[in-house]
Order: sequence, then C-alpha cells, then structure tokens
Amino acid sequence: MKVLFVDTSIDGHHQTYLSGLLENCSEQAYAFIPEDEKFDCKGEYRKVIHPIDWQKKSLRDYLKWIEGIASLAKKINPDIIHILDGDTIMRYFGMGLRKLDSWPVIITYHHFFEGKLRRLSYKMMLNGKNRMAIVHTSEIKRRLKEYNIVNVEHIEYPVFWYKQISNCNPLECKMKLDLPVDIPILGIIGATDRYKGTMVLLESIKYIKNEVCIFFAGKESDIKKEQIELYNTNPKVKIITRLKWLTQNEYIDCLVACDYIVLPYTKEFNGASGPLADGVVANKNIIGSDYGSLGKIITENKLGNVFEVDNSKMLAQLINKVTKKSGQKEVEYLNYKEKLKPDNFYEKYKKVYNKFVNN
Repeated sequence: MKVLFVDTSIDGHHQTYLSGLLENCSEQAYAFIPEDEKFDCKGEYRKVIHPIDWQKKSLRDYLKWIEGIASLAKKINPDIIHILDGDTIMRYFGMGLRKLDSWPVIITYHHFFEGKLRRLSYKMMLNGKNRMAIVHTSEIKRRLKEYNIVNVEHIEYPVFWYKQISNCNPLECKMKLDLPVDIPILGIIGATDRYKGTMVLLESIKYIKNEVCIFFAGKESDIKKEQIELYNTNPKVKIITRLKWLTQNEYIDCLVACDYIVLPYTKEFNGASGPLADGVVANKNIIGSDYGSLGKIITENKLGNVFEVDNSKMLAQLINKVTKKSGQKEVEYLNYKEKLKPDNFYEKYKKVYNKFVNN
C-alpha cells in the first residue's frame, strides 16, 4: 500500500498522529507537510515540504497547495491520498479537490461544525465515489449521515502514550508536582482555550462546598493566569496553576496526578477529546458537559458524570456529589479503555485503506 499523507501542521497532536500512521499503516509512505525541522518520525518515508501560512486564509495559497498535492501524486501514483486535517480546509468548500480525482481521497475530520455553510462544505468536499471521511466519534458519523453523507468511517482516536500513562504512579506524580495528597484534585489539562469551558469551571467555584484542589495545567491561551486567580475566593477550593507548554512527560505527570479530569467544553466544540481518552487510560473519573460527542462518550461508556453544557451551577453540584464517593470502574469503562490502544487504531486504518482501494 502506497499512501500520500497530507497535513496542514506538524505541531502538537498533528505530529504524533502523522508519525504513527507513517510508521504503522503503509508499505510506502510519502508526507506532504508544511515544514520538517521539528518533525520526528522513525518510519521509512519521503517528505515534500509545502510552505504555506494557514493563518492568512489565502485562497491563492490553498489552491497552490492543492496543485502541489496533485503534482506529487502524478509522480508517485499513490494508492490513496490521505488528508489528515479536513477541519482547516473547510473554508474553501472543496475547491480544487477535483484535481485529485484520479486517486482515492480520504479526509479526516477531528471536529464537527454546525451551520448551513459548514454542511455545504462537507457535502462539496466529500462529493464523489472516490472520497471518504474518517471521524473519531460515532456522534460525528451520525451527524454527517444526517447530511446524507454515507461514505464515513468511525475510528476511535487512540491514546498514543498508552503504555507511558499506564505505568505512572498517581501518588508519585502528585508529590513530584507538589500537589496535595489529602483532598481530591480536579484537573483541567491542556490549553486554556475559551471553547474548552475554562470560564464555566471558574464560575462554578463559588458554589463548590467540598474541599478540593483545582489544577490548571497547560498552555496559557484565551483565559489568562490573572483571570484564573481572580476566582480564588472560595476557602474550600485550592487553585494551583502550571500554565506553560507541557512536554510529553510533564503532560503525563499532570494528568496522572489528578483524581478527576474536568471537561466543561462549550457548544463551540463537538469532537473527540484527548484529555478524556488519556484520563480513561489513567483510570480517572471524567466530569464533562453533556453536549455532542463528549457527552455521548462519557454517558454511553460510563466514564463518569455529565452536567448541562454551560451551566456552572450544575457543574458545582456535580463536583459536590462525585467528590464525596468513589467506586469501581464499570465494564463499559474498561471496554472503552481497551479500544484506546494505538494498535487498534492502526489496524482499523489499515482495514479502511484496503477496503477503500479494493472497492
């Protein structure tokens, strides 16, 4: 199987995702990526660099990017072209993709976006028998099928650091990070982006009645450290921040040190959550909003508890309830955890590639 992988970025999870597929899912691999000095991959592959600044949202640059993919595909004649980030290019409504019609094209979407224009974009991007969408939640697959888009496969987003997380000791991580060991630690892990509901959690603090520690760990983004500290007024709640770009080991330490992973995502977000999956591998109880894919994953797999999206008071009530008790993990929880192993992810991708090419 010869696969031409195309990505718009190699930062963060993009690099882990792409390198995993390069190393495990094709006999011959090509990577069409924006830069290479930061890209680390052990697999055998050839790369072609495309200099494009996606922040400019330039249609001209986008069309040159498509032309670059088509030019490379003519030279190497891949079995499949796999575009790993359909979300970033949705604003172009599939323009230029017909240049790739000589090859099967798979587009991976990591989130689901509402609205008539987004619906039109999905339809135009996936128009044609030689195109397929990959999504990472059953809810997104269901929503795309409501748009009469049937060429969709669901592959659960894995935890690439499964073994490293599983091998960490929570008490050791707490002590390493100088976190309290005698009260529950509620972790909100990752960048403080608005859509992740950081403000929803902050607004809930005044209603929390149990002694807890809220631990913010990750890159400072929309919500700044100064804003977080303004909410440090409840004597029952201890707020600890570690706002910086976390290395892989730092991220794992912060995650494993928590007793609960809190995901108060707003309606701006509908997709798979990395901290949710990572938290499950670390055997954490998940507290999340009930909206979209996130709510369904938590509820259907009995990963923890959900509250009404954007409802800070209900979030506080849930925190007061769940931090008073602990229990054994349900069978559904353990089954979901098993699905998150990277090997399952790679095997499913290989099956999809073979099925799509042989149709």
